[in-house]
Amino acid sequence: MRVPFLDYRLVEWLATRPPAAKIRKDSNGVWRTKYLLRQFCASRVPQSVIERSKEGFPSPVRQWIQQDLGASIERDLLASDSFVGSLFDRGRLTSIAANREASALDANRLWLLYVLNTWAKHWL
Repeated sequence: MRVPFLDYRLVEWLATRPPAAKIRKDSNGVWRTKYLLRQFCASRVPQSVIERSKEGFPSPVRQWIQQDLGASIERDLLASDSFVGSLFDRGRLTSIAANREASALDANRLWLLYVLNTWAKHWL
């Protein structure tokens, strides 16, 4: 769901590196992930960005569901050929998909199911 880097060459190069090159202990003996990536970014990105804690990427999923996208999601998830529909209880899925006033938690669940279903349609 996230696209941290748009340069495929960097991503491909990092993917070919061995795990031991990506995770190392720092000078304090603390294990640091993304070592090579942090090294690459050191001269390109402020240190405060490199060292900060991971943050979520907020999106207005609940608002999308309450508007036009909700009907499309419901249609996709409840279709007869729905991958998600074949995995989960149809009654519960119908209840979540039809609720346009869903809680934030249910809206996020619905969004994740929609993404999974869309992925399955494309790749399976």
